[in-house]
Amino acid sequence: MSLNVSNGYQKKLWTKKFSNWKHKFHEPYDRLVVGELVVGDVVGLVVRLVEGTGCRRYCQTVTRNGECGNVNKTNNPGNDFTASARISDNTGGIGSFVPTDTLNNSTQCDERNEDSCDITHFERCSKDGLCKCLRGYLPNREDNKCVAAQFFRGEIPLDKNSLDKYGDKNTLNYEIRQVLFSGFSSQGLTGILDIDVISMSKKDGNVVFEIALNKDTAPRRQQLQTMYNRGLTASAYVDIDGMVKLSGTNLVLGQNVSMSQYLKLLSEFSHCVDPNYNYCDLNARCTHSMRTFTCQCEEGFDDFSPDIFKAPGENCKVSCKCENNGTCSEGDGVSACVCPEWYIGTNCEINGKGHKSI
Repeated sequence: MSLNVSNGYQKKLWTKKFSNWKHKFHEPYDRLVVGELVVGDVVGLVVRLVEGTGCRRYCQTVTRNGECGNVNKTNNPGNDFTASARISDNTGGIGSFVPTDTLNNSTQCDERNEDSCDITHFERCSKDGLCKCLRGYLPNREDNKCVAAQFFRGEIPLDKNSLDKYGDKNTLNYEIRQVLFSGFSSQGLTGILDIDVISMSKKDGNVVFEIALNKDTAPRRQQLQTMYNRGLTASAYVDIDGMVKLSGTNLVLGQNVSMSQYLKLLSEFSHCVDPNYNYCDLNARCTHSMRTFTCQCEEGFDDFSPDIFKAPGENCKVSCKCENNGTCSEGDGVSACVCPEWYIGTNCEINGKGHKSI
């Protein structure tokens, strides 16, 4: 379905009738959502009244003089309108989303003291002296605990001419984040940990975004794709110039064509591709599996991770190769053998009991 307002007569007709149609409804309304507008004895139009509460009334047929030819009432008219069938007042509807990797209750910590943060809940002391989540983990927005994150990436093709209107890149990033957060949330998606803009090209208008979800509650990719398609479609509308825009923002997708043209496939992002997405030591092997990853120290390296059971492979040092029951210990970034009584040497290879001291 498309909104056909290609010539001046139709645009003028639409502007006039829009004011006339509103008084036909006696219930409180927020905005009108419309479908196809054609010139003829009958304007083949889908108009839906969007209310905050109560029943919703919409016309399926509106005559040229503004009369409703077929009025239905329903408590739930559904959400089956494509973006190309919407006209909106472009107001509101977007929730607030502020991404962060720092814990809300974060206090000063000592990087030299691993116990100054909650190690068992995947917290570590950062170089700026604040407790933050391990790479690959993000704060849960419900209880502020660090949880394993699953990352997905997608692409939004925006109209490149509209990007020039954004003098501030931060404003553009913010609006993209908000419209994505609103779209996913409107489809019942929970466990959103972060939404970020990865790259943006003013040359072709492509924007690559990333959404991080709580691994334990994240849906399958196919289900997330459906939520994304419906959420972005629900926030899109066609303005009077025939351009598809995203509600609550100045973002423009492009000309009024099939919405499927703007809905790109989502893909899961591997934690092991980028070291910023995993906590593995440089001398550890990262293995990506469905939804998560594991780290394991390479052969010839010992594991000195703060929590070797929950997060192995975080801190790997060259193996000491201790002999005679010596134990390898790590301190000041260097591993060394701690020898039992009477044994000496780099690897505890010398029995000092039979040697005279000088």
